[in-house]
Amino acid sequence: MSIDEHIVTFHPWYDLYFHASKIDIFANSTGMNDLSDQFHSGRPLPLYHYGSYMASALISNLSGVTAYPIAAGWYAPVGFILTGLAAWTLGSSTMGSYGGLGAVFAVTLLPDPSFYKLGNGWTSYYFFQTVGIGGAYATAILALAWAFLFRFLESSKIRYIVVAFIFAGFSALFKSTIFVAYSFLLPLFAIVFFKGFSKHQKLLYLFCALAILAVAVEVLEYVPTAPTLTLSTSGAEANFNQIIRSFGQNITSLHAAIKDIVTLSPSVLVMFAPLLITSATYGLVLPLAAFVFIISLRGNVAKPWLYFPIFILLNHAIVSLLLAPNISPRGDLFEIIHKTFVWPYFAISIWAFANVANILSEFRTLTNKLTTSAFILVSSITALYCGKNVQSNMSFSKGNVNRTISRGLYDIGVYLRERSNKNDVLQNENNYYDMELTAISGVDSYILTPYYRVSQKRSEEENERINDVEKLLKLDKSTDVIAGATVLGIDWLILSPSFKFGWKSEMSPVYSSNGYELYLLNDSQQ
Repeated sequence: MSIDEHIVTFHPWYDLYFHASKIDIFANSTGMNDLSDQFHSGRPLPLYHYGSYMASALISNLSGVTAYPIAAGWYAPVGFILTGLAAWTLGSSTMGSYGGLGAVFAVTLLPDPSFYKLGNGWTSYYFFQTVGIGGAYATAILALAWAFLFRFLESSKIRYIVVAFIFAGFSALFKSTIFVAYSFLLPLFAIVFFKGFSKHQKLLYLFCALAILAVAVEVLEYVPTAPTLTLSTSGAEANFNQIIRSFGQNITSLHAAIKDIVTLSPSVLVMFAPLLITSATYGLVLPLAAFVFIISLRGNVAKPWLYFPIFILLNHAIVSLLLAPNISPRGDLFEIIHKTFVWPYFAISIWAFANVANILSEFRTLTNKLTTSAFILVSSITALYCGKNVQSNMSFSKGNVNRTISRGLYDIGVYLRERSNKNDVLQNENNYYDMELTAISGVDSYILTPYYRVSQKRSEEENERINDVEKLLKLDKSTDVIAGATVLGIDWLILSPSFKFGWKSEMSPVYSSNGYELYLLNDSQQ
């Protein structure tokens, strides 16, 4: 972040405030009883995949470093590092050390299709892995699950598949949407390729597995915060339109032509959607994978590893083309049908480049120390050049990076971090502010509508709290305001420079900066 006299600028994508606020909850928690929603004081913490925050929360708690710098300097980078380590594990366990190096290159140094100068950031692997950071952790864990599965298929030792299923289940704690969309492929794949089953056994077990999947999908319908899974081609249309919208201006005429064709004949979408979604997601990786697959058909590659990308692509096709957009109150329309694409991109990329690296290893002149070092150097420079703008160089980045708040609000947040008590409750005069202040102060809000809830329907309780605050601010006397705040459980109130109600003149703020004022309202703390 950058701090000057009047403005504080937060450079990363605004999701980092959300991550910081969650890290802060667990860093300062003494147990389950005090885990509450920071945006709605007193409400239990909603069901969510919190697993990726635990290590960062522990570091924050032990070091005394606040959540925001931990989120920016540890939480996000470690997720990326873990995907590299997982790529090495999966690539090297199937294709040897050269395969491991190729896999690491594919998901840490190789630019994704968003860098092809077409401006399409909507399918940027690196963007989503550095914004929806839990996805990076879940991807790494799911890769370990597959590494153990391949070891099971090679050795037939039960302990490996048990560990594989444990890791697959564990991924749900880090990114539940990736688990829901892609983890069930693991047992299906095991049934198809396990040599110990006869054809009849495989058919029986596949039928049982699909029946369990159908039941699981039905059960999810009764979990309020779970993503919805409904068969429909509306997801393909939504993905298609979003990709078109996210492209840069340099091929606008092509966009217009495609839109016109689809508008005139909606059935054309059946042809265009799969082509556009797969090409935008995988870029040049997909034709490379196809080429390697054809070559490998004549080689000695184990069948499970050989057909791994086919199963991944089929799974991705079902998720992105045959499911309806999410309508759960948790998350947006694309939680399942698009944002989970980081796993299939990861899987296809490491498969392709692990195999390429293994093939090239047979040509010693191409893999000597000099050429290998030169390749790593050039790749690293390319990655540094492309990666420096991975969040800010998207067509939809405006307003989402380099966000600013008043220095006054920032200073108040720091003051609250140092002076507030653990169970204090804060209310900003304006309910519609994003989460910067929560991330800085670490204080729960009586009611706050974060950015991702602005377009969603509010509950009756949320509307009631908003009305409570409006009535509180419009009272005539400061004594009534203090009494009302005590009843509501509001300890601190932030007023902007534009606040004009008369009771303000009867009180003195405990802290002020750049026109913003902080009042202590709970008379038990006076």
